[in-house]
Amino acid sequence: MAGARVMGGDVLAFSIIPPVHTPTLENVLTGRNAADEEEFGMNSRVTNRLRQLSNAWWNTDNEVRQNELHAEANLIRGLERMRVGQNVGGQNNRTVAATNAVLQNNSRIAEVSEELGVPKVLIQSVIFREQLLWDIADIGFVETAIFRARGDASFGLGQVRANTAIRAENAFYISRGYEPPNRTPDQMRQRLQTNSGNVYYVGLVLWHKMEDLRNRGFSIDWHTFENINRLFQEYNGSGDAAVQYGRETAAYVLPFMIFNDMMNQ
Repeated sequence: MAGARVMGGDVLAFSIIPPVHTPTLENVLTGRNAADEEEFGMNSRVTNRLRQLSNAWWNTDNEVRQNELHAEANLIRGLERMRVGQNVGGQNNRTVAATNAVLQNNSRIAEVSEELGVPKVLIQSVIFREQLLWDIADIGFVETAIFRARGDASFGLGQVRANTAIRAENAFYISRGYEPPNRTPDQMRQRLQTNSGNVYYVGLVLWHKMEDLRNRGFSIDWHTFENINRLFQEYNGSGDAAVQYGRETAAYVLPFMIFNDMMNQ
């Protein structure tokens, strides 16, 4: 899959670009879109959410709100196409739930992006990918049990490991000329268990991986698929699983980039 530079956007474009569905009058009046039903299933979670968004679009005269609803619908379509193309999660379709996890924390994501200089789409894509397979409402007790058993575990929206977050935070403080906080794993676990804190550490770990790649002589141009893929591999770890993770997560950047551009109109 080839990458290409996109001017004026967050990062990269792919050779495979999902089509944008503009609601027709019939779609809006009925809350149905035959193309969606054919593509995603008559009563799938994705189709049902798209119906809700279509109905909400019709029930408001506010053009700003209509644009938000249109942007979310296109985001869900694009993410679901990428998920199916990557075969992530199989039939366990959490696209709508994972999208909601990102959108509900989007203000915090924007804050962290600006503070750390990490493109917003990178944070959005990581959280979406993690939430495709992990329901944050169901796994808190599992995370805590693993942490207590071995002293580390992946926590929260972005499934961040405590020790990984500690290293990233210490590096960030040192880069700014401050003494590193050197939090204990238990202290970091507490910080990772809030959504606001977890979003921050997703951004911080991405920042740390970007800096590490730069220091190892890799390109610092984050406008290509190859670099985004490599960054997400580093975020996940090493080995074949990390390679797959990088490829899958990079595929979600484009739908979020389109969404962010639509929201900025």
